[in-house]
Amino acid sequence: MSGTPGASGASGASVDSSWRGDNSDNGSVGKTQQLPPLLSMVVPPPTFSPSHLGVADECLLRAVLGSARVVASLPAHPAADVGTAFHLLLERSIRGEITRMGTAEEDAERTLDEILIEANRRFAARLPEASSVVLKDVWSPLLWRRKVRRVIDLAVRQMEGGGSAAPAYSGVLAHGGVGLALSDLGSVRTFAEVRMRASDLRLAGRADVVERSAGHITIRDLKTGRVTDPDGSVSPHVARQLRVYGLMARRQEPAAAVRLVVDDGTEREVPFGPKEEAETEEWVRATMARVPSGVPVDADQLARFGPACDGCGFRHVCPEYRQRAPEAWSSGAKHRIPLDTWGRLTDVQGAEDRHRVRLVDAAGRSVSITGLLPARTRGWYPGDLVSLFGLRTRDRHVGQDAVRQPLNFHETTVDDRRDRAWALAVFRDESQS
Repeated sequence: MSGTPGASGASGASVDSSWRGDNSDNGSVGKTQQLPPLLSMVVPPPTFSPSHLGVADECLLRAVLGSARVVASLPAHPAADVGTAFHLLLERSIRGEITRMGTAEEDAERTLDEILIEANRRFAARLPEASSVVLKDVWSPLLWRRKVRRVIDLAVRQMEGGGSAAPAYSGVLAHGGVGLALSDLGSVRTFAEVRMRASDLRLAGRADVVERSAGHITIRDLKTGRVTDPDGSVSPHVARQLRVYGLMARRQEPAAAVRLVVDDGTEREVPFGPKEEAETEEWVRATMARVPSGVPVDADQLARFGPACDGCGFRHVCPEYRQRAPEAWSSGAKHRIPLDTWGRLTDVQGAEDRHRVRLVDAAGRSVSITGLLPARTRGWYPGDLVSLFGLRTRDRHVGQDAVRQPLNFHETTVDDRRDRAWALAVFRDESQS
C-alpha cells in the first residue's frame, strides 16, 4: 500500500480549490471528509505576521501557510478558544470597555463569564455530537481555576490603570478605522491590539499591548499558555516573535528605546538591544529571500520534518510530513511526533455510543483506535483508506533515546471525559479506496 494516502494530488495545483480559505473548523465536525491532496507548490504572501514567522526556523512552510491563509487548517485544540476569550477580556480591560459595577476583580470576572457564553456556543457547535460540554470541562477544575485566576489578575492590573486609552480608540472607530496603528498612539498611554507594519521587510501584524512613555515603547505579548522551555527560558520562537515586533517598532520610530516583554502573569523580558535588532533584521531578510512574494515555491523546499510538526495545522497536506512520519513511527524520532495515523482499515466494530477500528498504518503496523464517536465512522468498511489527525493515547511513547509512536489510540474514554481528542480531524482517501 502507499505510504502517503492522498499523494495522487501532489502534482496538481498548489491546493484543492475546496480547501481555500481560513476555516479552522474543517474536519472538526462528525462528517468524514475527503483527504485533500498534498501540496506541491505554494505562493508566499506579500507580508508575514510575527506570530507565524516565529516558527520559520523550524519550518518555513508552516510560516508561509499560516500567514497566507489559503489552506484550511486542522481544527485547533479548545485552548485556542480559551486564549481568544482571554485576549478579548484583556483588550476590553485596556480599552476601558468594561462596565464598572463593583470591584475591578468582580467586573473582570463578570465580563469574562459573558465572553465565555459565546465562546462555549462556538465550541459546542464544533463537537460531532449533541453535548453539554463547555470549555472549562476540557481541564481539571484546578487547572481551569489557575487559568482564570491568571487572566483575571492581568485584566485587573490593566483596569486599575484607568482605561486611559479609551478616547483614542473611540476617535479611530468613529472615523471608520479598524484599530489603532502605532502612529496613532499618544505619548503616555497603554494600548491594545496595535497595528504595526514594516513594508520593506514584508512584516505586518498586531501587538497585544503597547505601552508608551517619553522616548520609550514597551511591547507586551500576553500569553495564556506555556511560554518557557524546560530550563525556564523563553521559548526561541516566542522570543523571535517579540523581536520581530521590536524590529517593526524601531522601523516606525527609530529614536525610541524598545522593550519587549512576554507576560503570562509573570513578566519575562526578551533582550532587544542593537545586537539583537541587527541579528533579527538579518534573519528576516534572509528568510524573506527564500519566499519571494507571489512567486510559486516548491513546498518540499520549505517544509522540515521536526518539532514544528507537533501542533502544525497544515501537516495533513504537507508532503514532507506525510512522507517522513511513517518512518518515524517505526524507528522513533528525537522530537515529539503528532498523534496521527493513516492507513487501510482491517476491522470496524460498532457499539451504541463508541466505535473501535483497526488499521494497517503507513508503516505496516497494526493499530487500534477506540472510543470513536459513531458520527466519525459512518460509512467506513474494511479496505477503506482513512487518516486521523490529533488522536490521544495512554501508551507510553517516550523511550530513553527516541519518541516512538504508539499502537493504541483513542478519541474518548469511558472513565475520564477530559481524556479526549478534542481537536480530532478524520478523512477518507476516496481516490484510493
